[in-house]
Amino acid sequence: MRGVWFLLVSVAAAGQTADAVIWDTTPLGLNMEGRVGAWEGAVWQRGVGFTPESHCVLTSIALPLSAEGAGGAVAVVLAADDHDYPGARIEEFTIRGIGTERRFYTVDSVKQPVLRGQTRYWILVAAAGESRVIWYGAGLNSTSYYGPVDAFRRNGGEWAIGNPYAGDVIIRGKKKVRAAWGMPGRPEVSWFVSKLS
Repeated sequence: MRGVWFLLVSVAAAGQTADAVIWDTTPLGLNMEGRVGAWEGAVWQRGVGFTPESHCVLTSIALPLSAEGAGGAVAVVLAADDHDYPGARIEEFTIRGIGTERRFYTVDSVKQPVLRGQTRYWILVAAAGESRVIWYGAGLNSTSYYGPVDAFRRNGGEWAIGNPYAGDVIIRGKKKVRAAWGMPGRPEVSWFVSKLS
């Protein structure tokens, strides 16, 4: 009975690592402005694709935003990939009270879905109501499968991929680990993945 008790404790301890940054595009710079909402006679939505290096559990998403006028709001969606385009929704968040000065806004994941390593996902942003929001990011070559890939669409139409702009995002999560069991209470932990540099 004691051996079973130790095994259960070890399983709980070996499932996940501490919360850490798993994807961060901010070193690329915040020198471009992606408009979200009603601009220039159209309603714009934007997205950025990302590919975790390793299996992890999502904990939070942070985006650099500002609004034209105080009180801006956006819907943020974590979506699966569908043949290199945004696909099915995994989790949806709302950011309210966006101010006129640029800063990072963070949403915490309630569902905490598992993100698979070497698999593309999408962060999609749409303005709520009449909000006019700017999502800051970088100009870059957005064609790399493992790098940021940007998406945008106008008036709810089809997503277009490859505009040379990608909204910045910081994604945090807990890396998934597995254990190879030896003696009770002494797991030999092997990592699924290493830290994303």
